[in-house]
Amino acid sequence: IERATQIARKMVTEWGMSSEIGLVNYGEGSEIFLGRDYQTRTSYSEVEASKIDAEVKKIIEGRYAEAKKILSAHKKEIETMVEVLLEKETIYADEVDMILAGKSKDEVVAFIDERINRRKEEEKKEKAKREAEEKKAAEVATSSAGDYVSSLLKEAEKRKTESQAMHENVSHETEKAEEKEPIEKPAPVAQPKPEKPAEKAEQKPASATQPAEQKPRKPRTKKIEEGSANKVAKPKTSTKDKNDQGTK
Repeated sequence: IERATQIARKMVTEWGMSSEIGLVNYGEGSEIFLGRDYQTRTSYSEVEASKIDAEVKKIIEGRYAEAKKILSAHKKEIETMVEVLLEKETIYADEVDMILAGKSKDEVVAFIDERINRRKEEEKKEKAKREAEEKKAAEVATSSAGDYVSSLLKEAEKRKTESQAMHENVSHETEKAEEKEPIEKPAPVAQPKPEKPAEKAEQKPASATQPAEQKPRKPRTKKIEEGSANKVAKPKTSTKDKNDQGTK
């Protein structure tokens, strides 16, 4: 009722759907705060407000009478619809059209069951199809991986064979070259003997604590001239003997 009243008031005040009020937009009044609560202040007089209320009431009562007339004329279809809803809880546009076309409850329920079974079969087929596609994709992925691995193994075997053939060719050519031109061994080269380093006399520095060793002096001998071997050397007289002789 509240929703019907709102729609009817908009039809009168905003949408111009009343012959009595005409094409005038009265709209909704503004709210003002007075004391303890908000109140709506309208921009039209009380006379116009009473006309608006009367038009709203007229529209609601007219639509109610029309709805009652329609429901009374289709009472049998409404009862069939109620029975179907009590059994199936939900009906769609197809079932409503069947009921309005005069179909019985059993026919509508059978149609609903058939549709449910058909939907289940479609879901089952779709699931089987999806599983088959997933299985096929897995097989393709596995086969692709196996083919890729086998191709890698073949390529590795091919490279190994080519490498062995190349090695055999090189060895064969080397053997032929050795048979034609024997390789002469080079004569051994005489290596020079390393020279011994000159021995240097080690000079030991005289330390402050130990005095240097002095070589013993040889006694002085008077050279004897040739031809005077028979002469007898006279003993030398010291200075002291000369003085004694002078004193004497």
